[in-house]
Amino acid sequence: MITPVLPSVETITIIATSKWSIKNNAKQEELREEAFVYMYRYWIRALLGDYKTAKRIENEIFGSTDFGSKVKIQVVNDTRGERRDVFAIGDKVTIRCVYATEADKESVHPLLEAITKVVAFLGGVGGKTARGFGCFRMQTSEETNSNIEEINNSLQRVYYILKGDFKVDTLPIIDSTNTTITLSGQTDVNEKYPFLRKVKALPLNRKKSIMALPK
Repeated sequence: MITPVLPSVETITIIATSKWSIKNNAKQEELREEAFVYMYRYWIRALLGDYKTAKRIENEIFGSTDFGSKVKIQVVNDTRGERRDVFAIGDKVTIRCVYATEADKESVHPLLEAITKVVAFLGGVGGKTARGFGCFRMQTSEETNSNIEEINNSLQRVYYILKGDFKVDTLPIIDSTNTTITLSGQTDVNEKYPFLRKVKALPLNRKKSIMALPK
C-alpha cells in the first residue's frame, strides 16, 4: 500500500480588530483568500521599493504564466461556528498556507509570517483599509519596549529573509529611533506605485498609535 504524500501546511493566526469589507457592495463583512494574496503582493512591493525585484519574488511565490504557485492560502474563522464566512471584531482568523513542497514551506512561510507582523501594525487586508476596515493584530507579540521597536524587528526579519532565501542584493536602509523608522535607498523612487518610507509614532490618545507614510 502506497502511503499518500500529505501537503506541507503552516498557519498564521490573526485577530480581527475592525470590520472586514472585501466586496464593494456586500452587506456582510466577508474575507476572501484572494485578499491575503493581494496583501502580500502589495507589501512585498511596498517594503522593497524595487518593482522588478518585487515582481520576481511575487511570481516565484504566487505563480505566473511561466511558474506554478508555491502556496495556496485558505482562510478559516476559528470563532464563529456555522457562520464561518463572516468576521467580526475579536474573531480569531487562521491563515492556512498549503505549500507545494516542504522546501517551499521552509523558504516562503517565514517571509509571509514576517510580512503579516508588519501589516498588523501598518495596514490591513481587503478593501477600504484606509477607512479602518480589515485591521488586525497578531495572536502573540514579541516582548519589546514599543510598537516602533517591534515593527523595526519585523522589518529586519523581512529583509533578512529576502536577502538569504530570495537572493535580494540591494535592500532599503533602516534608520530607527524611539519614535520613527525611516527607510531609504529604494531603487524605484520615481515609480508611481507607493512604497514605505517612514513610520512615525502618534500620541497615545489617537485612535492608532502609529502611522505609515507612503511615498
